[in-house]
Amino acid sequence: MGEFTFLLGSGTPQSSLFDGELLGGELMGVWKQRGYIRGAQLVEGGAFSPTSDYRLTLNGSLRGDTSFWLELLNALTLTLLPYTVTHHYNLQYVLENVRTGQAYEASVQESDETWVEGLLVFALPFAQRGHEETVERMADHLYEQLARQRAFEGGEEPMCGGHATPEEGR
Repeated sequence: MGEFTFLLGSGTPQSSLFDGELLGGELMGVWKQRGYIRGAQLVEGGAFSPTSDYRLTLNGSLRGDTSFWLELLNALTLTLLPYTVTHHYNLQYVLENVRTGQAYEASVQESDETWVEGLLVFALPFAQRGHEETVERMADHLYEQLARQRAFEGGEEPMCGGHATPEEGR
């Protein structure tokens, strides 16, 4: 149902089930942490559970911009020379209320910068902080857009159910 693409540099965007699942899981983690949802279950190819209250589908893209020459220098120095990758996110959510059949849409565009270097593995808890803040902002913005459309009204509890990942090759 959904489509998610990944592009590094100036190549051709490729369908990326892995990146869509990873980012969708991070966004749902923020919603759960904030108490917006009771839970979310990843489903493949739109195979939603008939017992879910809502169906959420992620579409979008992730583009990483970096310098080819810095990547090459990093490789030649056995990952000792760091370089940055700027990630550009362009995401769309489609939320369907299973009971009413009403569909709602939300979108967000964000970017963050990540440092890549072999020894940064030791600083991993700190190295991901900027990315985590970006994901939190995106998750909050997407939820606020859906809430402004009154997507969650009429429910007794926060949203629950599944979110779909992109289908491979679509």
